[in-house]
Amino acid sequence: MSHIKMYKSGKFWVSSAVATLGAAAALVGGAGTTAQADATDANAQATVDGSSDVKPDQTDAAGHVQVQIGAAMAQNPTNATPATDDTQATADAKATTQTDATQAETVVPDATAEQQVPATQAPDAKADTQSTTAEAPAETADVKADTQDTATDVKSEADNVATESQDATADVKSGDQTTKTDSEADTTDVKTDDQNTSNDVKTDDQNTSNDVKTDVKSDDQTAGAEVQKPTTDVNAPKASDQTEKKNPTTTAPKAVTPAPVVKKTTVAKPKVATPTKATTAKAKPVLAAQTYNYSATQKANAIYIYKFFSARGWSRNAIAGMLGNMAVESYILPDITEIGGGGGYGLVQWTPASKLINWCRANGLDYRTMYGQCMRIQYEFTHGIQYYPGWSSLTASQYMKSKMSAFDLAMVFMNNYERPYNTYQPNRGNIANYWYNFLASQEKKTGYQTENGKVYYYDNNGNKISGFRKFGNNIEYYNPTTKVRLQNGYVTTNGNTYFFGSNGAAISGFRWGAANPKTGYRALQYYDTKSHVQFKNKWLTTNGKSYFFDGKGWATDGFRTGAANPKTGYRALQYFDPKTRVQYKNKWLTTNGKTYFFGANGWATEGLRWGGANPKTGYRALQYFDPTTRVQYKNKWLTINGKTYFFDGKGWAQDGFRTGGANPQTGYRALQYFDPKTRVQYKNKWLTINGKTYFFDGKGWATEGIRWGAANPETGYRALQYFDPTTRVQLKNQEKTIDGKTYYFDNKGWAVDGLVTKVINPTTRERTIKYYDPTTRAQVFNQHVTVDGIVYYMNAQGVAANGLIRMPDGSVEFYEDYHQVRNRTVTINGKRYTFDENGRGKLA
Repeated sequence: MSHIKMYKSGKFWVSSAVATLGAAAALVGGAGTTAQADATDANAQATVDGSSDVKPDQTDAAGHVQVQIGAAMAQNPTNATPATDDTQATADAKATTQTDATQAETVVPDATAEQQVPATQAPDAKADTQSTTAEAPAETADVKADTQDTATDVKSEADNVATESQDATADVKSGDQTTKTDSEADTTDVKTDDQNTSNDVKTDDQNTSNDVKTDVKSDDQTAGAEVQKPTTDVNAPKASDQTEKKNPTTTAPKAVTPAPVVKKTTVAKPKVATPTKATTAKAKPVLAAQTYNYSATQKANAIYIYKFFSARGWSRNAIAGMLGNMAVESYILPDITEIGGGGGYGLVQWTPASKLINWCRANGLDYRTMYGQCMRIQYEFTHGIQYYPGWSSLTASQYMKSKMSAFDLAMVFMNNYERPYNTYQPNRGNIANYWYNFLASQEKKTGYQTENGKVYYYDNNGNKISGFRKFGNNIEYYNPTTKVRLQNGYVTTNGNTYFFGSNGAAISGFRWGAANPKTGYRALQYYDTKSHVQFKNKWLTTNGKSYFFDGKGWATDGFRTGAANPKTGYRALQYFDPKTRVQYKNKWLTTNGKTYFFGANGWATEGLRWGGANPKTGYRALQYFDPTTRVQYKNKWLTINGKTYFFDGKGWAQDGFRTGGANPQTGYRALQYFDPKTRVQYKNKWLTINGKTYFFDGKGWATEGIRWGAANPETGYRALQYFDPTTRVQLKNQEKTIDGKTYYFDNKGWAVDGLVTKVINPTTRERTIKYYDPTTRAQVFNQHVTVDGIVYYMNAQGVAANGLIRMPDGSVEFYEDYHQVRNRTVTINGKRYTFDENGRGKLA
């Protein structure tokens, strides 16, 4: 029979007299097979670098262990010391009343062994004397070791292999993968039921993709978890700085050494040296997870631990990481003692055992039980004891909730909590992966679950629901027989029809059906926004738009003739847009060259109609509708009997001024005018109103800019006029420069031509003389002009020059009373000038 060993510096364990493992098979999962934590063959215990971390076989000691195991098997196969409800309640009550002053941990002496403490291993005074008020809440996990009805765990090798071997694939990382201890915030991509439930208005005939996407990330695939191993001993916390560091010495087994009883003292919080960033440890798997065969006792204990810590907020990843270490430390058995030296005891092999024993006794707990030891671990993690973020920067609070891989967390637990001499033992991580997958089966399914491409919903009790399910302001439907969520399908119940979209939510509002493969037609449906019931034979008005849904629930399109009036036989004509299905109201319709106007009630109007008189102004609107076809003009021009009307958006014939709509390309807006009485548009006609004059051309648009009038039949003269581009008002008695040319418009609004004299001072005959071209009507600048044989020079200001002037070419001319002097000698300012026949002068 193979020696029973653990991968903890070659130490041996044995159960206490009270309880032990179930049997050798319960311990190793079957005779001759792999143990829970490590292989029974020392040759299988190769480390990452190929060396062996297993002590040579110790036949005598191992045989002694087997004898004790066999003897204890008959006493208590489950190795689970009971913690009854009464004792636990007493412990809880006592825990709340203990004071720090009375709770000094006492080391339990072991007279059978001696321990030599190295000089650097000072007594752990703080741990031994720390008085605590235990955090002993009521045990939430309804799993106690003493309630497990396992008569015996002794199985033959064949039985154990057949029943206990599980084909669970461990998440073993290859040697070239790295792990990281940097704590990263774990974001949970959880969406509530009432979020992201936009109505899916696609028909069930459409091949729409399922909007329900299961965004499940494997818990053991947490990115950015890199477990690092210190490169030197300097990086590890010193023994003197730690309050509960284990003795890393592996040269010989150690027994518990009695420690002195120390009164409560105040001890400074241990300082943990920050490790230098080390080369990332590469996970080289020692054993695949499927080779581990665990007994029913171990599985029951793992489930107990899982329920205990998950109820206190621990993640499955963190619990699995701890179980990977417990399997190596204690086979996940609480009442087990390290023999041969060392003094370790319990699930995590507290060394010395007094750390656990004294604390449990001080808080009214049984140190041998799963409950007592789990309470101690919880206390350590929440009170800064034993777990120190030295090897990994992950704090205890971060560890408990971490979603890093179970393998990585096993490495963190080992080095931050257990702190063995060998800081890299990948088998613990492999075992943690096994427990991670095993514990997954213990979690109830709740909420949405996608199985084989079909969506189910599990209630809080883990049961699939059926029928309607309300979430937020929406509903879903699950088939009463198959429990599968309905997607892209109809349900009619109690005369009410619903449609559930590709995301499973009942749609509300509008829904467009699939296009008919032959005609391309798409039906429009509507579902009540509150009840989600489809509209049938019912009117709907929303956002000012009206629809009518027929017996099939399809919105009507095109013309619809209403039922005949029982008294008059009149049948209203209605129209619904073929694309939007919106009913026409106060709106024109042009189809097949015919235009209709549908009144406020959606009925097509007929005949010529004068509206009622306005009670204040007496104004009456004029409208026109074809009596037979109901064709009406609205927002449209009508010319009849040579007269033009415009019917506005209300269907009223326009009167007075009207500004047309902006041209979409130029932005131009025409100004029109309609007779206030006849409503006939002005065309080729002048209008003067309120002292302002307009001219409306052949289109009826008010003229803007320059306009040449018609030729005088007798003289052929054509007047030039100008109308303001903005107001369209004719310009009168004003000068205007247009495109670099200057005009003057007289009181008739005509541009003047020829000489224009303006007297400034009648006494001195001072005046200004300007000249406008008779053809273009534009003012002349820097030019000689001859009028009635008299030569004038219009200077740069367009004003006739007077006196002696120098021309641009350097010559001089003389103008007397604005007339050019020619063929004369004139004395000017004491100088005599002679001017030739062209008016050019020179000194005489």
